Amino acid sequence: MAKNNDGKRTNFEIETQIEYLSQESIEEILTTRWEKKQIVCFVYCLHDKDTYTKKDEEEGKGKYGDHKKPHWHIYIKLKESRTFADVAKWFGIKVNFVRKIEAGTFEGGCIYATHANAPDKYQYPVTDAISSPGFDYAKIVEIKQQAFKREKKLDAAYQRKMEICRMIEDGVINPFNKHQMISMEDWQNYNRAITLAFERQAE
Repeated sequence: MAKNNDGKRTNFEIETQIEYLSQESIEEILTTRWEKKQIVCFVYCLHDKDTYTKKDEEEGKGKYGDHKKPHWHIYIKLKESRTFADVAKWFGIKVNFVRKIEAGTFEGGCIYATHANAPDKYQYPVTDAISSPGFDYAKIVEIKQQAFKREKKLDAAYQRKMEICRMIEDGVINPFNKHQMISMEDWQNYNRAITLAFERQAE
């Protein structure tokens, strides 16, 4: 489980600027805890090409398009639950730099290390991410990206189906022009929905 009833967790994300935590320190801390079997797996990546988004600017965090200060994204999955303060103490940083993984699962969250699930942001090569021995980060990213593409494809198909149905409902597509307005591919993909839309329009 990612969380239990006493406020402890097993999945954490640490985000902090390089001035507070060096790569050498990260490697030493993660390797030591992994060898002691306190950490099941980890992934971390330096973000040195991030820029402020329009949302960041609206929230007063920085000017849109300007580069952010280089910072680390570190993801850890623990064998036993710990508090945010425990993890912060491991890394010698303030507790506000430690947070839960919003995606819920370690695998779902750590792909953000390279922005693989944020196509609007700079895409870091998977080779930039350093992971624990035996954890195939590149494979996790590949699987998640394929799932994302499938979801986007299904979403686009749904939007097209609803567009056709609305046009039938509004009379833009009717029994006289349907063969000109609806492609053969759309007929094959959405035949049931199109038929129901025409039946409803005829009522």
